[in-house]
Amino acid sequence: MFYEKQDLISAWNRFFLSAAATGTEIVSLVILNSHFHTGADPGARKVSGRFLEGVTSFMRSLRMSLSLYYNHKNGVNGSLGAKSYGNAEVRPIEYDGGEDQRDLICYHIRNPFHHGITEDFLNWEFSTAKFVFDMTDLSQCYTRETAPKSLLERVLPSPHDLPKGWLMMKDGRIVPPSEVFRADKVEALFGTKENYLRQLQNVTRRESEGGEESDRRCCAGSARVKDAALVNYLNDLGCLSIPQMTIDQRYQAVFILKKRYSNASSRQLARLFDIPASSILRKLKKMAQK
Repeated sequence: MFYEKQDLISAWNRFFLSAAATGTEIVSLVILNSHFHTGADPGARKVSGRFLEGVTSFMRSLRMSLSLYYNHKNGVNGSLGAKSYGNAEVRPIEYDGGEDQRDLICYHIRNPFHHGITEDFLNWEFSTAKFVFDMTDLSQCYTRETAPKSLLERVLPSPHDLPKGWLMMKDGRIVPPSEVFRADKVEALFGTKENYLRQLQNVTRRESEGGEESDRRCCAGSARVKDAALVNYLNDLGCLSIPQMTIDQRYQAVFILKKRYSNASSRQLARLFDIPASSILRKLKKMAQK
């Protein structure tokens, strides 16, 4: 879903704006190129005197906001989560709290490491982990009044959408405000920050039970970051800006991914590169013969 850093920044900001608009409290959020994970309590707070329940309002707001951004930027039509929107889908999962909730949060935060994107998941830019440990220099942040208008126009639905009192980092990411991102709830759930960090170092139950299956299912989406040589080659092709790639570049990248990650289906690759699966199969056969 997110091909460039600006896409990730915009998605990050829209998460917190949608959460604020619908009274949702977030305890974890990680955004990767091909998917995101969030632990949220929709309807935890009252908004305009109304108590919003369930995931409906939050997800409706988020999906509409992300769809508008994506469609406008890439000149397409569709709705995030619709079948016509490629492989983008949203699957809410309910949890009972306690150990299950702690495991879920750890799984979210460890996800960049789980998919081979980074060795240090605490420094992944699009993760709420570092904000639990206060790892951001707030003195270097913008307010709505001090932020360059060009920056606000690039990373927000509207330049006026940064609420009063909220901070924005130099790259355009919103600093998660305490009333939306509940770092205090995270700390209370784990007991201490030290215990939270200790549990983050261990493989989660979800990783040990379903990690390999998950990697197989989304290998086409995460293959770009699993192999350093492959990353460099695809960067040269412009793979991080897939909509701008030529057809020849796309076929070349598809061939490399299929060769390196043979369990990636042609259907997955077709969705990733927006090329018909039947056309990919014919092209792969010809390239393999060469």
